[in-house]
Amino acid sequence: MDDHALTQPLVDSDPLLRDSVHDAIEADSVLRESKVPLEVSVEDGVVTVSGHVMNETMRQRAVYAASTTSGVKKVIDAISVDADIASTIARGLAKDPTLKSKWIEVASHMGVVTLFGDLDSKEQRAAALALACALGAGAAAQQSIGTAVFGGMVASTLLAIPFLPVFYVITPRLSEPGRKK
Repeated sequence: MDDHALTQPLVDSDPLLRDSVHDAIEADSVLRESKVPLEVSVEDGVVTVSGHVMNETMRQRAVYAASTTSGVKKVIDAISVDADIASTIARGLAKDPTLKSKWIEVASHMGVVTLFGDLDSKEQRAAALALACALGAGAAAQQSIGTAVFGGMVASTLLAIPFLPVFYVITPRLSEPGRKK
């Protein structure tokens, strides 16, 4: 197995099945020779394949190799395709009012995005980079983390509302001088 092409996750419920899926993906000459960075994880027979590939055909080949491996119940496709990443970012840049009149070319290779173009200011460059980060391969993860953080803040606020008035009343009483212990 080529360690450049496939990486192992930190936690895995079935290392034998994971290794079988790794071997199936490595058996595909197109995926093996391109050394695409794919990760395979297994949880109760459900295989998640993630990483970056250069085109849709490679994504389909990786998912097919995983799904036809004996013992796999289901395959979750978490693979990003370079062309999709680049076109999503290009559409976002074209919609931005400060950048839509500027020429910006977007390229993605193995999930690494490169922007080329003519921009007038550092602010425009910063806006283009921020937009590329927000829409790039990690966008879904950023949105998930943001949702979790926001949910935690809302939950803690709602839990604090009934308790704060009680603490406001009790705390001064506990700290009164001359209070019997």
